[in-house]
Amino acid sequence: MADVFVRFKNPQVQKPIENALCWYDHINHKMLNFVGSRLVFSYKLDKKTNKYQMIPEVLHETRPSNQVEQKSLNNWYNNYLNYHNSGISISGQDDNGIVFEVPDEELDNVLYDLDRISFRFSVI
Repeated sequence: MADVFVRFKNPQVQKPIENALCWYDHINHKMLNFVGSRLVFSYKLDKKTNKYQMIPEVLHETRPSNQVEQKSLNNWYNNYLNYHNSGISISGQDDNGIVFEVPDEELDNVLYDLDRISFRFSVI
C-alpha cells in the first residue's frame, strides 16, 4: 500500500458565516431576527427617558474554505471507485489536502488519472 497526498490546488475562498440571530427588545417588546455571523451591541442614550438603550448591530464575517476544491476531489474519488474495481480509500484529510491509501498494483493508474486532471500530488 502507498499513500498519495493530493494538495488542494485552489487558494482558499472566503465564505461568509451566516447564522440565524435573535434578540429580544425589552423596551418595545419585540423579537428581532437577523442573519449574520454575530451580534454586537452599542449603548446609546435615549433622550426621552434619559436612559441608555442597547442597540444591536450585525457583524458579517468570513472564514476560509476549500469547499470547491474538496468537492471536485471527492467527485474524482467517487468516479474512480465507480469505474474501477478499486481498493483505494481516504486515510486522512486536513485544510491542505487529502491522503488516499492506494494498493501498489493501482498506484500507476491513480497517479496517471490525478496528473491528467491537473491535481498536485505526492507519493508518501
